Amino acid sequence: MLKWNRVLKMGIPLLALGWAVLLLFGSNRGAAASPAAAPPIYYVDVAVAASGDGSSWDTAFKTIGEATAQTLQPGSIISVRPGNYPEDVGIDQSGAEVVPMTTGVQALTGNQVVFPAGSDLSGIDLAAHPGEYYLYLARSWVGNSGVYQISAVDAVNRTVTLAGASLLAESGAPGDDTRLSAAVGRPIHLRNAEPQNGYVTLNGAGLDVYTLLYVGDGWIDPCGADNPVAFITIDGFHLTNSPGGLHIQDGSYVVFANGRTSNQSRGTGIYVNGNRNHPARYNFFINNEIYDPTSDAIYIGAGGQGEACNYT
Repeated sequence: MLKWNRVLKMGIPLLALGWAVLLLFGSNRGAAASPAAAPPIYYVDVAVAASGDGSSWDTAFKTIGEATAQTLQPGSIISVRPGNYPEDVGIDQSGAEVVPMTTGVQALTGNQVVFPAGSDLSGIDLAAHPGEYYLYLARSWVGNSGVYQISAVDAVNRTVTLAGASLLAESGAPGDDTRLSAAVGRPIHLRNAEPQNGYVTLNGAGLDVYTLLYVGDGWIDPCGADNPVAFITIDGFHLTNSPGGLHIQDGSYVVFANGRTSNQSRGTGIYVNGNRNHPARYNFFINNEIYDPTSDAIYIGAGGQGEACNYT
């Protein structure tokens, strides 16, 4: 199991520990019998001579921005071959919340989590969407926090089984969001297709950009996006040679995993901010390296902007 980075602010753990090895899907008791159409997969390869329609490696997009400009759905995958991509990328679409963050959950020794009475898990339809549902486990006091692929669900007994998990027994408390809590979502994925061959590198050298990877829908001064963005997973990316690396604005359930930031000339490696209307919560940074920021490796909040701009 990979270990997740922990970032602390005011002594409070903000980010999760532990990443499940995601290999198998299981059964779904009570799931719909007929499968739905799979969400689209888009392919990106900077080495192609010219962009195609992104529907296969033979017709791959040449830039990541072409893929993020498509209409994405919960469960969509943008699969990117490693290489040097001289572009900045914005993500302004969201995956889907299936079960909201819920207090009072119980982790069983092994790989199961039980939701409290009254929780509705009927939206987890593994027959129609196998492998697309993830449990976001937060506020653990024994190292259970993390994001895990759901391999099976028992909606009647409000129990999910997690692929590759090795949990310790732990119980949350109803109404107490400082203790173990859990949500379920269907994220959109930006995924390194061949991590064994290196990073997907967003390279800002020579570009007139500030942030290389922006997760948010627009910008409203002084501290907000037009709409919040949530349930995004970014895996195996390197952000380099720019004033700022990753900026999550008013975003929640954003996962940045197995990545790297370097040579941020006038800013931070990772910046996270939310406002009163759209707090930024439950974001996870996993197994990342941060090199050579000129100010902070990770900056949380909006300095000097007042309380309304600091809900993170």
